Amino acid sequence: MSKLDLDSILSVEVTSELVKSMELLWNEKNIDKVLLNDKGVAVMDSADYFFQNARRISLPGYIPNIDDVLRARLKTTGITEIDFMMNNRIIRMFDVGGQRSERKKWIHCFEGVTSVIFCVSLSDYDQSLLEETSHRNVTSKRAEGQWHPVKLAKTTQLRE
Repeated sequence: MSKLDLDSILSVEVTSELVKSMELLWNEKNIDKVLLNDKGVAVMDSADYFFQNARRISLPGYIPNIDDVLRARLKTTGITEIDFMMNNRIIRMFDVGGQRSERKKWIHCFEGVTSVIFCVSLSDYDQSLLEETSHRNVTSKRAEGQWHPVKLAKTTQLRE
């Protein structure tokens, strides 16, 4: 999401009428099933939480609590690098987008790598891929071609 997108979202005036409409929509019988089964609509797994808390979140002076922060999601595009120290070692963490178009960028993160930890959302295992709704994440060929973990390991071994 670009700064422009974020600015436009944050500039929306959340009126009591808007919150009431959101609550009515979300409390409509089977709306969650309709949204979750519609292939053209991407609903994040924490949508229920935010709809249930819309009134609190819309209050003037709202400050996000820990649950709000933990349930917030922003689709990763590109690669974000975060460096931090742990036990006198520099840990370099990369947040990479999982969309097919983003995967080609990953290989550049593996230069000089000695360890890899993959963190994935447990709630997404049965969700459709955004770019290919006919495939489920669990059956997706996430690591295709040159990105296969065995090939990455062999590439690293060859460099040593």
